[in-house]
Amino acid sequence: TLTTDLAAATSPAEVAGIVLDLGLAEVGATIGAVAMLDSRAEEIVVIGRREAAAPESPGAIITGRLGQGPLASSRPMAEVARTGQPVYVPSRDALLDRYPGLDTTWTEATCVAMAVVPLNGRDRAIGSLCIGFEADRELSPGERAYVDWLAERTAQAIERSRLFEAERNARLTLDAVIRQMPVGVVVGEPPDGHIVFANDEVGRIWQKPGRRAEDLRLDEWAGYTKDGRRLEASEWPLARSVIEGVSLTGEEIEIARADGSRRTVLVGSAPVRDAAGIVIAAVMTLSDVSGRRDAEAMREAFVSVISHELRTPITAIYGGVQVLRRPPDRLDPSLREEVIEDVAAETERLNRLVEDLLVLARAERGVAVTAEDPILLGHLLPRAVEAEQQRWPTTRFEMALPAGLPTALGDEGYLEQVFRNLLSNAAKYGGGSGPVQVVVESGPDEIRIRVLDEGPGIDEGEVDRLFELFYRSPKTSTAVGAGIGLFVARNLVQSMGGRVWARNQADRGGAEFGVGLRLFQELDAS
Repeated sequence: TLTTDLAAATSPAEVAGIVLDLGLAEVGATIGAVAMLDSRAEEIVVIGRREAAAPESPGAIITGRLGQGPLASSRPMAEVARTGQPVYVPSRDALLDRYPGLDTTWTEATCVAMAVVPLNGRDRAIGSLCIGFEADRELSPGERAYVDWLAERTAQAIERSRLFEAERNARLTLDAVIRQMPVGVVVGEPPDGHIVFANDEVGRIWQKPGRRAEDLRLDEWAGYTKDGRRLEASEWPLARSVIEGVSLTGEEIEIARADGSRRTVLVGSAPVRDAAGIVIAAVMTLSDVSGRRDAEAMREAFVSVISHELRTPITAIYGGVQVLRRPPDRLDPSLREEVIEDVAAETERLNRLVEDLLVLARAERGVAVTAEDPILLGHLLPRAVEAEQQRWPTTRFEMALPAGLPTALGDEGYLEQVFRNLLSNAAKYGGGSGPVQVVVESGPDEIRIRVLDEGPGIDEGEVDRLFELFYRSPKTSTAVGAGIGLFVARNLVQSMGGRVWARNQADRGGAEFGVGLRLFQELDAS
C-alpha cells in the first residue's frame, strides 16, 4: 500500500503525508517530519510532520509549508540535508549532548530517540526524513535498512511529484495565457469535434460571454460561406480537423451574433496528433477581421504555435509522466533518469514559450514594463549564458566582461529573458558555423551588449522586419521556431527605455544583435 500510494502521489506534501501515515509503524515510530531544500538550496522547508500521540489518539499529521530555516543551521534535519550523512540518536541524553541548543519548536526536539536520514535525488540530497520515538531506541541493522529504503522511496516519490507539479503548473499558466489572448481559441475532441475548451475571446466574438465550453455547440453557431450558405456543424473547420485530420487556414466565415449583427471572422484549424499519428483533438482560432484584414498573418502564425510549438513539449511531458507513474520496481533506473531529463528539458522549453506568450499578451493589451531597478550585468549575463550553454551543448559561447562595468537600469527577470532569447536565436541560426560571442561595452549614456554569430548574416531588405511578430527569415525558415523571441526582446527592452538593433558584422561576416540599456543613476543623498 505504501509503494502504491507513493506512486500515485502528485505533490511533495502528499508524499510527506503518506510516508508519515504509513511508513513509521514498521519501526514503531510515533513522531516524524519530512523536509525539502528550497529552489536555491539555501533553506530547509518542512512540508509534513507527525506530532507526538496524545493519551487516547494517534499523533496528528500536518502537511503543507510548515516552516523553514537556514540550511546552515544546527538543526538535525538541516545538518543531514546539508551533509548527506544520516544521524542516529538512541536516547534523550545523547540528543541533548549532540545538539545542546535544540530549538523546542523543531520536531526533533519532541523526540526521545530519533533517526534522521537524507532524501537523495539524482546528484545530491533534496531534503531529509526524521523518524522519532517517545522512548530510548537503538535501531537494529534491519531497521536501519528499512529506514534507508523508506528514504529512497520518499525521495523518488518527491522528484516524481515535482514533475507532476511542474507539468500541472505549466498547463495552468498556459490556460491563463490562452484565455487572455486577443484571438478566439477553441479546442474540440473526437469523434465529431465537440467543444471542450473556449477562451474568453470566443464569448466576446459570439456575444455569449460566460458560457461554459461544454455548453457550446457547433450546430448552434450560425456561420455562412461567402455565397450565403449556412454551414453544417460538420463543415466547421474544427469538426473537419477532427474528422478528416486536415489543417485549414484562411477560412473566411460570416457569423450571425446574438443581437442580430453580423461579423466576419477568419478561421483556421489544425489537428493535434499523438505519437502514433492518431488525431486526439483539434484547435480552431477565430479572429474578428470585420475591420482589420491584416490579422490574417497573426492568426496563421498563432495556429502554428498552438498546434505545434505548444503541442510538442506538452506531448513529451505527458508521455514522460505516464512512464514515471509506473511502480518503481517495474521501471529500469537508467530509463527513469533518461525520462526525467527529457521531461525537465521539455518543461524548460514550455516555460520559455509561455514566458514569451505572456509578453505577447501584455504587448497586445498595451501593458508596459515599468520596473527601473539597478541591474548588475556581471551577474546576470553569465547566468543567461550558462543556461543557454546547457540548452545548446554543441554551440560554444564566449563572453568578455570588462572590469568596472557600470550598473544598468531595468527589470532583472525581463532582461534575462531578453538575453536568453538573443543567445538562443544566435545558437539556432548561426551557432553551427562558429562560436556565439557576447561583447559588453559601456558608454557615457548606455551599456551595449552585442551578440555575434558566424551564420549566414542578414539580407539588407529584412533588417527592419526581424523584430516583427511571427516574422521568419527565408534563410532560416526550416529551423524550428515561432518567430516570437525577437519581437519579445524588442518589446521588453523598449519598455525599459532601451534600444535594440540587428545588422551584419562588417569585419568577419555573420549577424549582430544588440541591446542598449540605460545607466542606473544613484540619487544624491545630500
